[in-house]
Amino acid sequence: MSFFSELKQRNVLRVAAAYAVTAWLLIQVAETVFPLFGFDETPARIVVVLMAVGFVPTLILAWIYEITPDGLKKEEDVDRRQHLRRVSGRKLDFAIIGVLVIAVGFLSYRQLIGQLYFPEVARLPQEITSPKPDARSIAVLRFANFGVETSFSNGLSEQLLNLLAGIGDLKVPSRQATWSLGDENLDTKRIAKALSVRFLLDGSVQQQEQQIRVTARLIEGSSGSQIWSETYEEILSADNFFNIQDAIASQVVEKLGVMISKDTASEVAERGTEDDDALQYYLTGREELTKPKTDGSMLAAVTAFEFAIAADPHFAEAHAGLCDAQLAWYVTYRSPRYFDAGEAACVRGLRINQNLGEVYAALGTLHRYGGQFDEAEKDLIKARQLLNDPALVLEELGRTYRAQNKLVLAEQAFNEAIAKDPANWSVYKSMANFLFRTGRYEAALPYYKQVTVMQRNSALAYTNIGSAFFMLGDFDNSTVAFRRSLELEPTHIAYNNFGNSLYYQGRFQESVDMYRKAIEVGEDDARVWGSLAASCEYASGEEQCSADAYARAIELINDSLTINPLDAESLAHLAAYLARTGENDEALQTLNRLDRLNWNDPDVPFFKASAYIALGDTRSALSELSQAVVMGYPRLLLAAEPDFISLRKDPEFRELVKEQLQPP
Repeated sequence: MSFFSELKQRNVLRVAAAYAVTAWLLIQVAETVFPLFGFDETPARIVVVLMAVGFVPTLILAWIYEITPDGLKKEEDVDRRQHLRRVSGRKLDFAIIGVLVIAVGFLSYRQLIGQLYFPEVARLPQEITSPKPDARSIAVLRFANFGVETSFSNGLSEQLLNLLAGIGDLKVPSRQATWSLGDENLDTKRIAKALSVRFLLDGSVQQQEQQIRVTARLIEGSSGSQIWSETYEEILSADNFFNIQDAIASQVVEKLGVMISKDTASEVAERGTEDDDALQYYLTGREELTKPKTDGSMLAAVTAFEFAIAADPHFAEAHAGLCDAQLAWYVTYRSPRYFDAGEAACVRGLRINQNLGEVYAALGTLHRYGGQFDEAEKDLIKARQLLNDPALVLEELGRTYRAQNKLVLAEQAFNEAIAKDPANWSVYKSMANFLFRTGRYEAALPYYKQVTVMQRNSALAYTNIGSAFFMLGDFDNSTVAFRRSLELEPTHIAYNNFGNSLYYQGRFQESVDMYRKAIEVGEDDARVWGSLAASCEYASGEEQCSADAYARAIELINDSLTINPLDAESLAHLAAYLARTGENDEALQTLNRLDRLNWNDPDVPFFKASAYIALGDTRSALSELSQAVVMGYPRLLLAAEPDFISLRKDPEFRELVKEQLQPP
């Protein structure tokens, strides 16, 4: 008998097939289930290793032992009659078929149901797929770091990226897109394809005492072949940092055959500082800004930039960095002191260098938050010219156009940002937010799903997709998404949105608990205090909570309006909160202020309606709700809103939400 026939007769081949199918199924289940409990990739990898290690021993045991109707026996003890072989073989066949049925069921679950509950597996519309790579496109990967501060290697990579992005003939993906892919240990061909670029620039940085060694190489993406490589060895200093940067950029430009204008050549030659300490602190600050925006990273960034400025007060880029860091504080907490500090840093940077695009970009964002939309537009157009249309500036310009109610220009800017940097998750989030804030929730959903595909471990990505499901009235999926967000990172926004979902399901005490958790994390957000106050109105025994929370929300909104007195959304919230606390005159004055503004957010008429209900003006409330529906506000949420219980028997309101209410 041949060896193969012996394997077949002893059912070793069947055991191998059963083991392979079972191992595959276990691995699929592990990859799906483990992330739900907050585990990283390590446990799933352990399952893969265990399955691989156990394969050979299982086959050896299958050779030595036989499964019989009387149990497990050694091969030499088994009755050699053929029908017993067939019986044990049939049992293994049934076992394999059973596992395959389970596997098919699991795949069906992931395909049919998993797309709802796990948005990262969603397939996206054809129109937002990446284009073919441009002939003059290059991505700058994060340089590998060996025995040197990561701020130096990361800083060199980012400086090179910004330098090449400023050359008009080159298409250079953003740092967000490039570094996130580079950190996944993908091969160069896959990275180039994902980023839609023809070339890649990578390298390494090594340090021994004060000696620095930088190796850079240029790679053709589709083939993975190396086009150019060079090694630079210098004493570690600010001057040599810029020398190496310029040398690498010049070689890359030469190899790609790109012509550089005189203005660009002049910018390449500029040195921000000659002070070694100032440069090191600056690079540290920039590295902190690339991290998730936590209190620790933002404080570290501010401190590093302040040290850089202390070492070299004329270092314009350090002032720009401080402006960015203070802006991050303000965006997170909306405190006027961060706004003022950021604006002062930007102004100091411009006094030193009036052609620093990064300062205009940061200043444009500050002016938008301050309600100075015309100034913001001018700043961002200037930044766009100086920085060669970066996606970051196009995104901010789109937000500014939206704030000015220039919706066509806003959508065009967001589409340009996607075309400019199609591998950058941030541009999809910005487009989704634009569609969301203009009431087009279903249109926003594919873009939010794209973000979860590109940022699988981003809490904010799941918060946003949960918000879209919520506004579409899909509370089940919104709850799942919010839970996933909280598993990844317990932010005050996720707690607040989860609380909103519970509120609209009538689970008021649970929503109160969620809002209180949100306040523990982000106590300066007026929206959370307002949500807590509204929910406490309907939760048993929480009357004082409601009054106190409304008072705090009003205080915080008034603080924010000192920065931007034209913020329509904040004014609408303020009007509702004032009316619900009996401050009727102030509420009416706020509503009058709103009537003089030009806004396009469906939340505004919704909160105006809430104010009018509290003021006893039913006709005005119904008028505002009709406008909210026209602008895209979901009818289901109007029907579920406890504030509008008094309207549920009104014929006009019933007509407005007729598909959502049961007969009285």
